[in-house]
Amino acid sequence: MRSLKIGKSLLHWLANIDEDGIAWLHLKTDGKSVNVLNHAVMVELESILDRLESKEDLNGVAMLSGKQGGFVYGADINEFETLKTAGDVANHMSYVHGLFNRIEALPVPSCVGVDGIAVGGGLEIALTFDRLFITSSSKTKLGFPEVNLGIMPGYGGSGRAYCRIGTKAVLDMMVTGRPIGSKDAIKTGLADELVGDADDLDEAMRKWIIGCKGEKPILIQLETVVDATEIVAARDKYLKRLRADHTPAPAAIIDHVENFGHDKSAMSAGEIEVFPNLMVAVLRKIYDVFFTSLMRFADRHVVPAISNGYMLLERA
Repeated sequence: MRSLKIGKSLLHWLANIDEDGIAWLHLKTDGKSVNVLNHAVMVELESILDRLESKEDLNGVAMLSGKQGGFVYGADINEFETLKTAGDVANHMSYVHGLFNRIEALPVPSCVGVDGIAVGGGLEIALTFDRLFITSSSKTKLGFPEVNLGIMPGYGGSGRAYCRIGTKAVLDMMVTGRPIGSKDAIKTGLADELVGDADDLDEAMRKWIIGCKGEKPILIQLETVVDATEIVAARDKYLKRLRADHTPAPAAIIDHVENFGHDKSAMSAGEIEVFPNLMVAVLRKIYDVFFTSLMRFADRHVVPAISNGYMLLERA
């Protein structure tokens, strides 16, 4: 095993290539107890992809977690708070979509191994690979919990999951936000191969890549037309007691699947039209709640004063 020679030191990834010409990428987000997809991780991923795309003797690419006890817990939601407008969010999404599309388009077979939690952006990056291996551990969970924050998948996961599991299953995942375990992931087609535990992932992934003999597999979209019956059923099941102005995400998710069910790539790209407004609305609510709480506290404990355009809190 030797270094992939990215050209610069990596803080968040280990990138090596073995004697079979397989590149092994291990994510180990620095400074975090678990893996999350922050901007620094993405910048390094861009450099890794530059190298992979230019390497002529590459036979395959495999990704694993470099941390024990989980795969990737999603995007770093704290970074979204720095994005002030829907345009800012859309620009960030476009950058990540570009990276994930490049993983999907790698000219060699690619696979990912998941042991533990792979939710939100963690599942979305996993779905960019040709083949998804998971462990049978009861701790292995795959899901899209974004609806619980008032948003939806934003890194292309809606289309890639829809491609594999179809209308009903993808709506259940995205609208409820409930993760699924290993057996259900295999049963629905969300994941491809089940292994015993984390120690079994490397060998199973290596064997699969070598068996491909350099030929990239083609993933066939399960449904070429959205299941209209399931769209109606989902609206009846999930939207009856919701007010769209208070809880817009479930309705937006169902509309999104209905609008783009003809093409998984269009569905993934279509997230950029929907997600930013949901995200900005969520952040606005957070700020409103915080400001309201602050004012209630101030009414009881402090007297507000204005100085140079900023609100200062002075003790009464």
